[in-house]
Amino acid sequence: MFDKKNGSMKDVKGLMKKQLQKGQMALLNSIAQIADREDVNVYVTGGFVRDLLLNLKNLDIDLVVEGNGIDFAEILAREFNGFAKSHAGFGTSVVILKDQSRIDVAMARMEYYPHPGALPKVEGGSIEKDLSRRDFTVNSMAIKLNGQGAFCLIDFFNGEMDLKAGFIRVLHDRSFIEDPCRIFRAVRFEQRFKYRIE
Repeated sequence: MFDKKNGSMKDVKGLMKKQLQKGQMALLNSIAQIADREDVNVYVTGGFVRDLLLNLKNLDIDLVVEGNGIDFAEILAREFNGFAKSHAGFGTSVVILKDQSRIDVAMARMEYYPHPGALPKVEGGSIEKDLSRRDFTVNSMAIKLNGQGAFCLIDFFNGEMDLKAGFIRVLHDRSFIEDPCRIFRAVRFEQRFKYRIE
């Protein structure tokens, strides 16, 4: 867990090596090397991290880049002989690999909703800002892939604690107003994991 006061982090590389398929771990290591070369910080986020901590298989890789996510996605596509589809308005891309697997790539961002249920307006931000806009604490964790603190869990909002306690907890009081579909997602997670909605 990331400690904002003293910067300590929980190393999860051993857990990843134990639970992930060799090809998946090799892919993340390659992404980390590319990120170092390109001098950007890259994180794997969301359901991948949640399911890793729950010892569940999850092949979906969602990356967040502190910097230009679209440029980084295009670099990954070239490196892995795939192709990238981008959505410039949201700063997101999907990289399709030769085996048809995919890597979702987004810039670390903040979101603003002009009115309830509207599509968000986005602008670049830090990993902390990016994680703070997520739906639930259990989905607001990240693992840094490169640089200082590589392969450490970043958990600003006690998502790991809520995973252990069995809570589905929203991150902020406007969560369901901004995206009412999160209500259905909360119920789905409650049923899937046998958790309680806070």
